[in-house]
Amino acid sequence: MGSQGASWRGAAYDRTLESFSKPLMRRYERQYRFVALQTYPDGVTSDFHFAAEQGAQNAWRYPDLTTHVRYFSALLRDTVDHEMACEASALPALRPHHRVPAQQWLGRDRQTASRSARHLCA
Repeated sequence: MGSQGASWRGAAYDRTLESFSKPLMRRYERQYRFVALQTYPDGVTSDFHFAAEQGAQNAWRYPDLTTHVRYFSALLRDTVDHEMACEASALPALRPHHRVPAQQWLGRDRQTASRSARHLCA
């Protein structure tokens, strides 16, 4: 995943969103339509009308987010294994006047930041 960078993320993110929305839209395909623009009681302006709000409430309250959790887990794994490793390898190359603020932002002293960078780059 990491070698492909953000390209896998976009497609996987779309599939993740669609894992919830496509079945929902299929199930309620006759219950929604686009109408004239209107303002709803919560202040949202929309042209979307959904006639099965009562029947679909459980989908909003208790969604199966398994696919979302798997996507997020892969995203975190890729971030730690690849993106953070690249960032960590750049830290020692920073000039001292840039390195100190970066270490402070990370909440690390110089030795700990260097050790963390070596660990991530290993």
